[in-house]
Amino acid sequence: MESEEGISSNILASRLLLLEQKGILVKKPHESDKRKEVYFLSEKGLDVIPILLEMAGWGAKHDPETDAPQDWISIVNADRAKIIGLIRETVQDGGSIFTGPNSVISKLALI
Repeated sequence: MESEEGISSNILASRLLLLEQKGILVKKPHESDKRKEVYFLSEKGLDVIPILLEMAGWGAKHDPETDAPQDWISIVNADRAKIIGLIRETVQDGGSIFTGPNSVISKLALI
């Protein structure tokens, strides 16, 4: 509930279970704390990346108040296939798109 999304833990658990049952996420025990579990995108989940990228591009184009960095939008539009591959590789290695030292943005030196 304290996150930006404001989602309660029971709703989050329900959604994660559904995504796992649908084969989009894979749940594994945390490496150092076996009481915790970590979720990863399955191959099926990784296949959604191009769709999400397209939706994000559409939103950036049609929402004048978007927070999407223009540098990011330009790079995605210039070489969509390369960016999709980089996102897929980064996420498979445990990174993210926008935050952290192992992010797509840091690899593109946009920070």
